[in-house]
Amino acid sequence: MKKRSESKELDFNFDEPVVERKPASAAKSVGFESEIRQADSYGWGRDRSSVRPNILTPEEVMGVRSAASKQTKSAASKPVRPTEPVPMRPSEPKPAPTEPSVDAGSMSFAARMILQRMQETETAVSSAEESESVRQTVAHPRVPEFLSDEAEEPVLPTETIPMSPAKSVPGKTEEKTPAVEDEPVKPATGLSEAEVEPAPAPVGQPEIPADGATRVIGGIGTPPAPAQAAGEEDSFAASRQKFVDSFELDLDVDAWNDEPLDGATHVLPSVEKPDPDFDFLPPRESEEKAAVETIEDYRSVDDADVIYTEFLQRRRRLTWRSVATVTLAVLLLLLTFSENLVPFGQPAFFIAVGVLLVLGAICNLSLFTSVASLFRGRNDSDFGPMLALVASMLQTAAAGWAGGKGMTASSLLACVAMVSVACNDLGKLAIVKRILLNFETVGNEETKQAVAFVGSPVSDRLADPGRVGESLILGRCSAIDLKGYLSASLSPDPYEETTFRTMIASLVVGVVSAGLTFFLQKGSLVDCLTAFAVVAAICAPFSSLISVGRHFLRTCRQLLAEGTMLTGYRAAENISEANVVGLNADELFADECVSLYNFKTFQDFPIDTAILIAAALTKEGNSPLAGMFNQIVASNSGRTPSVDTVIYEDRMGLTGWVNDRKTLLGNRMILESHNIPAPPLSLDKKIVASGKFPVYLAVDDRLVAIFIVGYQADRSLLQRVRRLINTGVTLLVDTADPNVTEQLIADRYGIPKDAVLVMSAETARRYREQFAPREQETACMTADNVRGYLDGYLAAYRLRQSATFACVLTVVMMCAGLALAIALPLLGMGQFVNAHSVLILHATNYATLYLVNVLHRT
Repeated sequence: MKKRSESKELDFNFDEPVVERKPASAAKSVGFESEIRQADSYGWGRDRSSVRPNILTPEEVMGVRSAASKQTKSAASKPVRPTEPVPMRPSEPKPAPTEPSVDAGSMSFAARMILQRMQETETAVSSAEESESVRQTVAHPRVPEFLSDEAEEPVLPTETIPMSPAKSVPGKTEEKTPAVEDEPVKPATGLSEAEVEPAPAPVGQPEIPADGATRVIGGIGTPPAPAQAAGEEDSFAASRQKFVDSFELDLDVDAWNDEPLDGATHVLPSVEKPDPDFDFLPPRESEEKAAVETIEDYRSVDDADVIYTEFLQRRRRLTWRSVATVTLAVLLLLLTFSENLVPFGQPAFFIAVGVLLVLGAICNLSLFTSVASLFRGRNDSDFGPMLALVASMLQTAAAGWAGGKGMTASSLLACVAMVSVACNDLGKLAIVKRILLNFETVGNEETKQAVAFVGSPVSDRLADPGRVGESLILGRCSAIDLKGYLSASLSPDPYEETTFRTMIASLVVGVVSAGLTFFLQKGSLVDCLTAFAVVAAICAPFSSLISVGRHFLRTCRQLLAEGTMLTGYRAAENISEANVVGLNADELFADECVSLYNFKTFQDFPIDTAILIAAALTKEGNSPLAGMFNQIVASNSGRTPSVDTVIYEDRMGLTGWVNDRKTLLGNRMILESHNIPAPPLSLDKKIVASGKFPVYLAVDDRLVAIFIVGYQADRSLLQRVRRLINTGVTLLVDTADPNVTEQLIADRYGIPKDAVLVMSAETARRYREQFAPREQETACMTADNVRGYLDGYLAAYRLRQSATFACVLTVVMMCAGLALAIALPLLGMGQFVNAHSVLILHATNYATLYLVNVLHRT
């Protein structure tokens, strides 16, 4: 690098954009090597000779090898280019040779038949068109292996030559011919193979005989004698028919033989072996549905389309079901309040209520599957609304049959049951919406900043057990696929985990309450069913799913606006259990939080060169000082020097090689450790007393510059960090700046010093290994920035608290209602527990939970 003259002023342009250039050392550190062989390893090129395969002669194509070819085969393997071009058609008509150039006895039967058909065709054409033109065929004794560039392209005859043998002549000698392999199956027309003539081959394409030899139009040879040809034709037809009759389809691809028997060259492409896993038929609709059902959870991007389509259908069904159920609940509520206003007769009233209840049951048939969960001992939140709906239907039918007794109770209980079913549908709809909303972040091939956990005993080596005890460390790592997304999103909250006990309690207490009403109060069947329906309505709180589900959905929408995704309650529970949160120092002190107050150079070292060196070293070492220096050299980013082997020395600073020069950047301890004279200690004390810190720059074992810097807290993180510390979390900080200590972080963010733990260089290396990039990570939470990272933890902590509070409040309300349902009949005051009190109880519960959720959001 050229040094700037001392008399020339610094020319830094802060208005031009930063143009980053990849350091030169990056090109040397490429870790991938090409596995493609170089061109000189192949058998061609300027310095290498390529051996081209021999081209077969017409005699060899016919299945006959001439004596001359046999002698020359071993003599030389390279083809000889002809000195003169060989014309493919003669300029003057020449008679056909009288003597065959190839012994007819050594030719195959198919070749002899080709020559016979060719001669017959040529004779017929010549006699019919003798006045206009004469068709001539020249048989060359040998076609050269390499044709001249001036040679014309061979022209094939326009007429197609029938390849079927002529009918056998009786009385001729037959000569047996071996059966030919790989022949086509007998045609379905009912004719024999000798009588059916195959379709002619297209013009310009050679026909392929059954014996594997290549047919050449205009070849060499003369037809065999008629007697011999007739005998061979009969033998050929008989053997062919025998082969067709005994033909069986063999699907063993490995047994297929690619080499013909007579050694001729194939012109057909080789048959590819079919994939055993390939299905030639398109999947049926039932098979596609079965394939969709087999995907139980999200594993990779390949499952994204199927899962997204499935949950879109679920959202559509739940939307229509929720609209229908809410409409039925409103109609039942209107019937309840219009009981004395509208002149309905008792039969018409009960019929209307019963019809609305039946329609609600039809719209929510999936609720009745929860009965199986009762016998299997599983938690199912659908059982409570289902039991309340069935109990109200029975009570309405009994009241209508009894002549209108319990008319008000019937309408109110039916309304409470339908509202409970509607809230259950709305809660499920909120869950499906949350899954689809978060799946836009999960179901793609982009790299996500996923949250991961490190527990004991590894966490004990990263965090000080004496200060934080048994620790669970929360950190971020780069990942592509988030496995287990559906199971994490559909994980039950605390109330859903208690639904099995609720099912048992509702049945037992309902039967006991009905029995007490019958035996102690001498109630009728309608009174007993009313008592049972009241207990079922108490155990079906409509605040359970809708309060937690809607609150979770609203929280996820707020987090997604900040670049954070939280899957479900299980993820929130696991995140809130972490007592140590890992952060980087450059996240706590961003670029705008570090300021340069003053600087000075020594030994006439250029200041612009010093700043460039410091900027390159801090950027490579991920130091919080990198942003400050890069802002200064923004206009000179094109002259950024190359950096290699940067190491952070614990509590001292960075050491590296910048432009092949040893460079140090840190406090005075790094100068003393490398035996470099440092300024007086009083200078450091004076700078630190003013709230700033000195940063020394040494090049080639000599001090060249000093920078005075200051640190301020990030205003966007100030309240977040304080709230995080209030939850009992300890900050685990990874730093490459010796000035970033526990005391500095505590002073700038206003938190206790014991709540911060700055890792040493060796501990930071282990920490980065634990949170290294990976292909898959458990679906829990993703955060694109530090603000969303902290907000995600705080949201998970609040969601866990609100879900726990909702569970406790709902269970307490249910227990109080069940206790009254049993105690009041014993005391003779069963009339106080009615549909009105149940409706008021549920409304109070929901209002309390909604208020708590609003307070948590703030």
